[in-house]
Amino acid sequence: MAVNFPNSPSNGTTHTEGTKTWTYDSAKTKWKLNGPVAGLSIFGNTTSSVADTTALNAKTGMAAGDQIYVEDINKVYKYSGSAWILVASLTNSPPPALDSLPKNIYLRVDGVANSVTLTETDPEGYPLTWSYAVTAGSVGNICTVNLTNNVLTFTPSSNSAHAGSFGITVSVTDHMNATVTKSSTVILDFNFDIRKWGHRDLKDAYADNNYYTKIIEFRNDMRYHHALVFSPDGLRAWQISDSRDVLFEYVLSSAWDVSTMKIDYTKQATQMMGYLGEEIDQMAFNNDGTKMYFAVDDNQPVASTDKLIQVDLGTAYDTSTIDGSSVAYLTAVHPTAPHNHVEAFCFSANGSYLYITDDSVDDIFQFTLSTPWDITTASYTAIKESTGNTYGLHISSDGSSMYIMQLYALKQCAMSTPYDITTLNYSSPTNELAFTSSTYTANLPSTQINTPELLEVAFSPDGTKFVMFGDLQSNQYHMQSITLSTPWDISVSSQSSSTLKHKFLSMDYASDTSFAVSPDGSKFFTAVSSYQKGFKQFTLANTGNLQSIQIQAARSTVNGKLVPDVSSYLTSASGDGTTGNVPTGLTFADGTAVGDMSPSHMSFNHNGTKLIFQSHGTTNNAHLHLFQWNCPTPYDLTSISSTDMIAPYYVDTRVITGATSYSTTSCMTFSGDGSKFYMIIAGQILQFSCPTNGSIFSMTYDIDSGGNETGHFVNNGANGGKFYPIAGSTAGTMTHLGGNASANIAALQGITWHPDGYKFYLATNVMNAFPCIVELSVATPWDLFTVENPLKHRWATFGGKFYETTNGIADFIGDIQWNSDGTILYTTIITSRTPYLEPGILPESNVLEFPYINDAMSYNGINAESPYNLKWAYADDIFYHNLAEPTAFQIKPDGTKFWLCDNTTDDVIEYNMSTPHQLSSATIGNRLLNVEANASGMYFAPDGSHLVTCGYSSDKVRKWDMSTAWDISTATVDATQEIALSSGGTTDGMLWVQYNDDGTKIYVYEEEITTATMSGKLLEYPLSTAYDLSTAGTPYVWLPHSSVVQPDRPTQTWSDDDIDISTGRFNGFGDVLTLSSYSTVMNYSFTLSTAWDLSTINNTPTSQWASPYQDDRDRMVGASVGQDHLVYLDQKHIFRIYKS
Repeated sequence: MAVNFPNSPSNGTTHTEGTKTWTYDSAKTKWKLNGPVAGLSIFGNTTSSVADTTALNAKTGMAAGDQIYVEDINKVYKYSGSAWILVASLTNSPPPALDSLPKNIYLRVDGVANSVTLTETDPEGYPLTWSYAVTAGSVGNICTVNLTNNVLTFTPSSNSAHAGSFGITVSVTDHMNATVTKSSTVILDFNFDIRKWGHRDLKDAYADNNYYTKIIEFRNDMRYHHALVFSPDGLRAWQISDSRDVLFEYVLSSAWDVSTMKIDYTKQATQMMGYLGEEIDQMAFNNDGTKMYFAVDDNQPVASTDKLIQVDLGTAYDTSTIDGSSVAYLTAVHPTAPHNHVEAFCFSANGSYLYITDDSVDDIFQFTLSTPWDITTASYTAIKESTGNTYGLHISSDGSSMYIMQLYALKQCAMSTPYDITTLNYSSPTNELAFTSSTYTANLPSTQINTPELLEVAFSPDGTKFVMFGDLQSNQYHMQSITLSTPWDISVSSQSSSTLKHKFLSMDYASDTSFAVSPDGSKFFTAVSSYQKGFKQFTLANTGNLQSIQIQAARSTVNGKLVPDVSSYLTSASGDGTTGNVPTGLTFADGTAVGDMSPSHMSFNHNGTKLIFQSHGTTNNAHLHLFQWNCPTPYDLTSISSTDMIAPYYVDTRVITGATSYSTTSCMTFSGDGSKFYMIIAGQILQFSCPTNGSIFSMTYDIDSGGNETGHFVNNGANGGKFYPIAGSTAGTMTHLGGNASANIAALQGITWHPDGYKFYLATNVMNAFPCIVELSVATPWDLFTVENPLKHRWATFGGKFYETTNGIADFIGDIQWNSDGTILYTTIITSRTPYLEPGILPESNVLEFPYINDAMSYNGINAESPYNLKWAYADDIFYHNLAEPTAFQIKPDGTKFWLCDNTTDDVIEYNMSTPHQLSSATIGNRLLNVEANASGMYFAPDGSHLVTCGYSSDKVRKWDMSTAWDISTATVDATQEIALSSGGTTDGMLWVQYNDDGTKIYVYEEEITTATMSGKLLEYPLSTAYDLSTAGTPYVWLPHSSVVQPDRPTQTWSDDDIDISTGRFNGFGDVLTLSSYSTVMNYSFTLSTAWDLSTINNTPTSQWASPYQDDRDRMVGASVGQDHLVYLDQKHIFRIYKS
């Protein structure tokens, strides 16, 4: 029985319902039932109550058998005649957590109310009382709020001036336990940004914000990103690639301390291809930041080839204001030996002298500038010959020292006459820091910088700060800030302190993608198969923070000791694991010797007591075997010794599954209870059952769930399982959930579980271009065969893709793991840089601190918005239409019908929703047959009196009147109401059509195909009589392919990228247009500064969105009328997509 207690009672207030009366105790904030405790009749005796044990002991006149309930300890005692005996300890659980209250409540923008039903019930069935309070901000004019029983109703304003947000806290009590609360943010947002539905830039994932942490490891090609310069105050820095034409800006929170340096994503990277050059060797500012200088090593443009270039900046130190029209060159040369290629340069502190080196000769040239800092006024002064091949020059502020960067050495050379290059003492450097290419150990102590190749240096204006940037082993790199106790003195004795920018794990991106983090967040582990062979264990100084990794001091192993060192198990090991690869006394079942045991992938079992790894080597098929070692101290590899490698040593995956061979594994992991073991191979998941929890020995391969399977996860024989949206059917494979294994990186990469076993998470890559985390649910804990319909997955997608390629900017690769409380998700990311054939193309974003590096791998900690919640997008309403070629949709305003246009049958099909606005309740209704040849578009008038259609082959827009509103069975075509294909011989057909909000305009998209490119045009026709096509005037024409400029491609348009458009849709306000492309698998949104006025469209897309459902190509996506969700149409389904 639900008891309706009065609100805000005072102490002693009574409430009676039926025969029962309660009294309110304000001290305990509880209602107490008067008289005997309701429902308690133990051993047949009536039970009364007392407040506490003091009152119990003070009780008199009790007879044997009497019972008393003690309120404060929730226990019942029976009187024996001489003492109180405990009879029962009563429990009453508090109300459950308020999971039904969303973290964010997004209000509709059309004034229609949003309701949230709070579905929690009391475990013991006691009545619950709900309340709410505004705890952050103010409701103001945003909406009205009403709480009736357990239903919260928000009625929003439809006035965009009232946009805003506020916080509420909902409370629930059972009047016996502590009140349970949860907070939520209520949001009214009229700005339509399609990316809010689960798609964000990698730069957002990288940046220090509420959601994501930073990365710690990079690899490869940084040697081509060595041009580096700082602002005089040391709070900003710029870096450029010598094989790319992109200039990036960094911010330092502490001056000249590179450990605090990060990309400033508020600044657009500057693209210089076409007027400065593609490859830059060195760069510099003048004294006030109004000029920049670049040494160009490339032939694009030809005028800049091998030259020193000078450009003006409109705003000091703002590289986005570089004036391309101001380009000037150093034209002065040596009179008899002119330089051919400016490799390096530097200016004197006052800008009166310029020094350059030539890549083809071993000389330094000096020039005098009649106008300081203006290289066009330079005249040749002097030369210092035979100084060696120099690729970097710097000079002290007083002109007494020059710093010469050469292969394997940085030399500080004195000039006996300041600024006079002829007095340079090159043969006897004042200081020399030598480096070698063959070893990581150099002439500096381990506390100072070590690099086999120095790439760039920088000095603070006063010479007290010294920055060095260099390679590490196998093309890894780092940067270091060094404080000089004696200004301009780079000797080791002058280096008083230093800070590092990056710490490295010495890994091979192609195979060493496996990692683990201890549950307590104190340790980080990697498997190492290249350069060394074994495992590495690192301490995290700050719990769970990868940035705080502590590199061990052992110099012989570069970054840390191998634990366990696989070489210790080899018969003829050299000590570094690179030779002698046969474990002592161990052979495989067929009698062949175990080959290379260097691990490619590793995993702890569910409690850290066992280490499982797969061999990287292929000798005698070692990579098809899984090895298992005991770990005496959980999650401590240093505790493993040779005695922990015990029989049967390994399992052969071929014997278990019946396969003959397998390709590389991307992930291995256990279920949270150790009963299941999972492997991902070539994008498919193999599930095993473990008779002994946490051990792979004797495990068996799962092929089904013993009759409990849902049919959405189906094994492909011994190759593992894939996910399918249609139960029992292997049609319609979702590419990012195992359907695509043909790419260089299989879509599906990693798997991990929620502790309750009912949810699992996948690291995958949508269309091999968009890193994506997916959450799915199962009916039976830990059993993939009982997975729900994968179309209902929740997802968070990141990044973008290069145009005209299938290469993503970045991909998830290898393992994935939550920390112990679900607040951090660890992943591995590999990045790609712009294809060489398209120099100068910037991707939309990148995760790297040093960006756009080919095949650079990094570990990432993604911070959850709330435990196990990455701010998901999800589909909560799905309808399977099974059409062959759907091209457009529209939903009736009252939510009782929707229509689809089918390009294959040329029909408009009606669907009736038995539950308004619920797509899944739809059944097929009437058809309007053969509306157009290759029917491609349709749109209903807002009153349902008619619809317009267009066809790809019919080349016209036609109007269909309906004698009964919204009933297409009553539709007849009006032959007087047509709009023909616009003039132009290359126009191929019409793709979509839409009215504005009052019928005074109609929009028609026409596709144009020439022999070279595909393009299109959107025509805005004015209608002098609303909805009367015969009154159409001259259209305004927007040509997106020649007009649209991507924000990351300022010199490219859509025609350069051959982007084709399939459909489009304006939002209800007419201020956002969303276009869908089936060539790039992207949806692009554009804003209009004046609603419904195409002439005011912004030619740069404001946002882009990729669907994780794409199984053929995107058909149409648009905002709902209230803009609180998306409606998305693909080849086989129509969805409502929400944001959490």
